[in-house]
Amino acid sequence: MKKAIATFVLSLAAFAAALGTTGSAAALATFDVNFLDAPGEGFFDTTPFTPSHGNPAHTLGEARRIAFKHAAFLWGSRIRSRAKIKIDAKLDPLFCTATSATLGQAGANTVHRDFPGAPLVNTWYPQALANALASATTPMAIDMDPASADISATFNSDLDNAACLGSSGWSYGLDGATVAGQFDFVSVLMHELGHGLGFQTFEDVATGAKLAGFDDAYLRLLENHGASPANFTAMSDAQRVAGNLSDPNLHWLGGAVNALAPSVLTAGIGSGHVRLHGPNPAVIGSSVSHFSTALTPNESMEPSYTVPNHNPGLALQLLQDIGWELESTDGVDVVFIMDVTGSTGALLPNWVAQIPAIAQSWLAAKPNARFAVVSHADFPFAPYGNAGDYGYRVETTFNSSIPNLTSALSLLT
Repeated sequence: MKKAIATFVLSLAAFAAALGTTGSAAALATFDVNFLDAPGEGFFDTTPFTPSHGNPAHTLGEARRIAFKHAAFLWGSRIRSRAKIKIDAKLDPLFCTATSATLGQAGANTVHRDFPGAPLVNTWYPQALANALASATTPMAIDMDPASADISATFNSDLDNAACLGSSGWSYGLDGATVAGQFDFVSVLMHELGHGLGFQTFEDVATGAKLAGFDDAYLRLLENHGASPANFTAMSDAQRVAGNLSDPNLHWLGGAVNALAPSVLTAGIGSGHVRLHGPNPAVIGSSVSHFSTALTPNESMEPSYTVPNHNPGLALQLLQDIGWELESTDGVDVVFIMDVTGSTGALLPNWVAQIPAIAQSWLAAKPNARFAVVSHADFPFAPYGNAGDYGYRVETTFNSSIPNLTSALSLLT
């Protein structure tokens, strides 16, 4: 069934990128991003860009595309899908004043139910998740709607203009660093892609009506704690409208989220359940498809932008609760083999500058990741090399420390 894009707002109050691929590299779910902007604007803006914060781009459009691919890698390395996750993406002018702005909006293009592999009958699943579930036990990947991208996403191009939020703008760094007065583009991408993957309900929150009268995978795990009935699936439309507004009593019932939450949150849990925000008129962009702003530390899927955050956080467990299969949290060992000779050797300073940000991306996806550096000489033989040259030399043992990695890289010549 076709479903109009759901809009979510954030308010005022890389490995795949480095490789330059369209999809996410070394990821368990591959994102295929279709940038819809016209030549010279949006994701293809030719305005000069100075490489910074791990983003090696030289034009504004390239910096935006690299940031998008980086966010796709961060998500793709944490969830499993044999089907490609297709995204239509663009930058357009969106709502913006001197004090608040719509930073981005995204959602699933279609929803599906009662397909082979669906965990529950009579339940809507967003397109990307439906594809993943339907493909899990088949020889070939299945696309429930080949004519439509799984996710549509639009981001505010006006944020780079002085008239929007004053002197604020986008920061396109890959390292998650705070840049004064700037909004971290990767963080907003992570948030919006989370919605498109399934952190959203298809209930009409204005009327409380279920989409075509059926539950969706997100809605079935909502409760208005203390109400009778408490679970949204059993409520009348009018009761769901009231329940949508009930933070701090609007809760998530999913077992994966609530099992992990006590070990990562110091606030935002009520009666053993993580709190959700609800469509509070006082908070721009707030909806039932967000964690409560009471969560401490802040989660990436809260309704308002706070600080750079490239970690999906509890959103991963929420996606698991609705049906996504997650990648295991085992570690991975990554070896950076650095060719220090010839034309590649001339590029060594660029790689030395970029690799710490790439490693940081690995740590975000795999907290137990370790790194090592090996130098390589193409021809360590006369007349091309010198006596005693090594073909390969280990520069540092495996270690999770980014400073240790940076130190080893700085010694290469």
